[in-house]
Amino acid sequence: MHRRQFLHVAAQAASLIPVVGGLSVGTSCSMIAMPKIGGSGGNGGSDWVGRRYVTRQTRFWGYVKKPNEPWSRSRLVIMNERHKHVPDRLPELAMDGRGQGYDHNYEYRLKGTFSGNEIYDPNSDKVLPEFVLEDYELINKNPEQLFAPNNQYSPFQLPARN
Repeated sequence: MHRRQFLHVAAQAASLIPVVGGLSVGTSCSMIAMPKIGGSGGNGGSDWVGRRYVTRQTRFWGYVKKPNEPWSRSRLVIMNERHKHVPDRLPELAMDGRGQGYDHNYEYRLKGTFSGNEIYDPNSDKVLPEFVLEDYELINKNPEQLFAPNNQYSPFQLPARN
């Protein structure tokens, strides 16, 4: 069985059981923890910079990097909220307009570690590293562009990285 087929079957099976462990998930999504697939998960310390990136109906959080690294070295992550909820932990369709994802493109100082686990998000068809959030602080509500200038933001897909 090919990996993509396996992940599709696994996602279907996972949708039949509740998700536990404090992952950042919405009500219309299922995620399953995947075994570590090569590479070093390593926690590498607790100080990070994160940029929230919202794409509709996906459950990844955004990009995380070390403070002095370029964004090209950042990793798209799924947040584990076991210790701390993400800033936009709100209903997806809030009546006041400030629902989940209101903080798209906000930049945060993050405290936490990479667990070494990889999580499959069936809505984006990606296997992503898990970041265990311990705390955060808003740095900037309007930071510079994360991607190449010719990549317009679309709430439906990820752009190519620069």
